[in-house]
Amino acid sequence: MLLGGYMLICFVLTSQQINAQNKRVNEDCQNNSDCASGKCLTLKSGKKVCGTCTQDRLGTLSERVERACKNREDLSGSISNQGEMSMAMIESQIEICKECIAARKEVLS
Repeated sequence: MLLGGYMLICFVLTSQQINAQNKRVNEDCQNNSDCASGKCLTLKSGKKVCGTCTQDRLGTLSERVERACKNREDLSGSISNQGEMSMAMIESQIEICKECIAARKEVLS
């Protein structure tokens, strides 16, 4: 009886360990062994999730997205009284959007 109970406990622990290693990208984790990819990453928010790149690579990609997509200048001064914007300003905004899209696509690849 004791031997059977021991085997049951071992099976439960082993199946929990296998389950823990099968977490997919963006699922919560505590350490690398929790993730199928072997990479548990810490986000800027402090949350830990499974990922596919290294922590350094995530930091580089996050910085690129931050620069390309956020903290942009206020455009309210660029709009005329008639609600129009110069073609140069529109083209500038299109280029900024292209950089942002490229940065976000790089994160996904």
